[in-house]
Amino acid sequence: MLKTARTAGLLAAIVSLAIPAAAQSPHPAAGENSKPAEMSAPSAPMAMPSVAPLYIESGDFSSVLNLVNELSVPVQVAVDAYSLDGVKAASETVTMAPYSSRQLSMESIFAGAVPLQLGSIRVNADHTSGLLAALSLTHRGSPVTYFDEELAMPSMEGSSVARGVADDAGGGTAITAIASLSSSPQTITLSCAPENGAAQRRTLALAPNQTLLARPCAGDLPPAVLSSSDIENGGSGAPASGSRTAAAISVTSDAMPGEFAVYGIVPHGSGNGPFFTSVNFSDPKTRRATGSVYVGVPVGPSPLLTEGSYSPEISVANFGPAAATITLESASTVNGAPQRTTLATIVLAGGESKTVPLSNMPLSPGLTNGLRIHTDGAPGDVLSKLVSRGGSQLPVVEMLDKDERGAFNAGGHPWDVEPGVTSTLLLF
Repeated sequence: MLKTARTAGLLAAIVSLAIPAAAQSPHPAAGENSKPAEMSAPSAPMAMPSVAPLYIESGDFSSVLNLVNELSVPVQVAVDAYSLDGVKAASETVTMAPYSSRQLSMESIFAGAVPLQLGSIRVNADHTSGLLAALSLTHRGSPVTYFDEELAMPSMEGSSVARGVADDAGGGTAITAIASLSSSPQTITLSCAPENGAAQRRTLALAPNQTLLARPCAGDLPPAVLSSSDIENGGSGAPASGSRTAAAISVTSDAMPGEFAVYGIVPHGSGNGPFFTSVNFSDPKTRRATGSVYVGVPVGPSPLLTEGSYSPEISVANFGPAAATITLESASTVNGAPQRTTLATIVLAGGESKTVPLSNMPLSPGLTNGLRIHTDGAPGDVLSKLVSRGGSQLPVVEMLDKDERGAFNAGGHPWDVEPGVTSTLLLF
């Protein structure tokens, strides 16, 4: 998602916003002139909640849950906040009118009481195929920065493995939030394969309903994260600009599939103070294609963003056991005509990760650059994280990828058209 203060809205990629649900009926893309399709409610409620493994609410951080009902019928939504030790600390139930949106602050969820600084959120609804949700986190530093948490939807049809790629993680500051959805204890294996340095592996105990905060690539840093100040202070350990390195992070549980959810953040140091990027995890069993697509990659200056010139770079990791050949291809619209260019071809050994600057992508004031990733690895083996680094007002723009054969669209959340907000829909 792209959000530059509250006046610049957000960048949505591919065709429409979506969070994985049990099923999805075809419907018009966001931004079409036609009336939204009459989506009927599914016949059965969801078996498992959507989960935000980490919210942060303190003097410097705030979290807001964004909900959208794209159905033609009302949806009742139950939101539960859990402490890190797995105790349900607050609940709020709201009824979403057809085609409506809602924002819930942590103060609202805690009914006016002082919220816990750290915890997790679970969202249950009586109808799910049309419920969209995401958590927006704000860090009120200098500059103010925003990062998004795509709600996870664990499934018993998946596996007990989650994989993600962290950018600029060479200082070991990446933090994972692992939330238990089980009433039984679990043993978690947390692995990190940094671009430079030896692979790290540790085993952790995850209690029922607990959220465990840990540094998978800690090195000399303490492995546990105990408070919001630990998260903010993590930025002081980030490497200097120019020495950014990627890391492949894997989380494995001995429990059944669907019994945990994972999200990660990476604190970064800068001359103006820390800022943060996200690490979104996916289940390799749910990946359908070997390739993925990014849309709307900022290259150079753009009137759609804050002042500055943007330089994209991609962190790529091979989680598979064998070497994989990876081709990075730009798909751009230049002077109204499509243009495809091979930017780089790299070979990564099993367990290897690499940061690749994309300095040869065409300049794109209108954000009409796309990036396609092709690989000969198996689906879920090669994953990536794409960012475009900017200036002091907007240090980084994060991009979300789309599985080429996945049923769901990538994009930013929430789609917002309120007065004073500019939202841009990009189609690929």
